[in-house]
Amino acid sequence: MFGAGAGSDSKYSVSMSGGHREADGQAPSELLSALEIIESQPLAERAEAFTAIHDDLARRLDQTLGAGDPAHR
Repeated sequence: MFGAGAGSDSKYSVSMSGGHREADGQAPSELLSALEIIESQPLAERAEAFTAIHDDLARRLDQTLGAGDPAHR
């Protein structure tokens, strides 16, 4: 889910279950939909929502790198 992390009830969360996946496992249309919703919000809410998406993507990247080659840790 794109959002503030696992277990988050962020209103900007995007479920990643089902649907088309790219080679990296992401569903780009779901991320784009979440970004479109965020862009329509007032500036303060956008900043908070973009931070939540950034944190979630960073967590996913860390998990992916941690599961692979130990040299990437």
